[in-house]
Amino acid sequence: MSMLPWLCVGDFNEILREDEKSGGLPRPQRQMDDFRETLDWCGLGELGFRGPLFTWSNKRDERDLVQERLDRGVCCYDWYQMFSNSFVQHLDFWRSDHRPILVEILDSFERMTVVKRKGIQRFHVEACWVGREGCDRLVERCWNHSCASGELSRVVETIQNCKDHLMKWNRKHQNGLQKDLDKCREELHRVSENIQTDSWAEIRVLERRLDKLLAEEESYWKQRSRVEWLKGGDRNTKFYHWKASSRRARNEIVGLYDEGGNWCAEGNDVEMIVVDYFSKLYTAEDFSGLDVDHVIDCVQPRLS
Repeated sequence: MSMLPWLCVGDFNEILREDEKSGGLPRPQRQMDDFRETLDWCGLGELGFRGPLFTWSNKRDERDLVQERLDRGVCCYDWYQMFSNSFVQHLDFWRSDHRPILVEILDSFERMTVVKRKGIQRFHVEACWVGREGCDRLVERCWNHSCASGELSRVVETIQNCKDHLMKWNRKHQNGLQKDLDKCREELHRVSENIQTDSWAEIRVLERRLDKLLAEEESYWKQRSRVEWLKGGDRNTKFYHWKASSRRARNEIVGLYDEGGNWCAEGNDVEMIVVDYFSKLYTAEDFSGLDVDHVIDCVQPRLS
């Protein structure tokens, strides 16, 4: 084993004790002993966990139901000394016979946050609006109401009116989407916490509902990330969110050097440097010593 701090997380496909299994045939003692000896030889110990005990289920009904704790997080002593308050969180079943597990690392370094000034929000059509109930009717109603005369000015007015209504409609729906996601996750968590013989039918319904909502959320963040090389449906919402945040961070101006070479990061100082720079850039210089008329005479008039 490496001398570096180690953390291993995932499906080990084995249990440590008999109480980590419910239903089915008993696990052979030799298999559990081999697993414990392997962890000891590697110098790895278990992190504590929160949530239901079992992380895998065959999702059968009644007497055929088998559940086991196959997923866990283990670490070496050096890693545990660095992150001694960490633990594994057993999450809810979703589209798999395994529960996802999440390692909460509590003794990590915090990122330095920068106070940001909110700019003007740019309007653009969201890809996730396509097929969303109510969007097509809203556009049709705005267009029919404002564009009866067919004049160009009325067309411009219609586009502006449609944009305003779409932005209001989207804000309302986006807030509702997050509420629907939270509610669906809560329902799935409630059912997964106390699985009964008839729970799997309800879990499958909630999974389909959650799939649809997450597809909308994924489309929303994928459009902002400008990432085109990942196919849709990969559930990379967090990745898209990170890419979008990364692009914003890359474009953000956190500070500027003034004419004296001093670094300025305060909002008012940065603003004054920008204003001063562009004021000088677009201010006419003194041409009193130049023969401007002679220069202008050399320019050939031309229409293009």
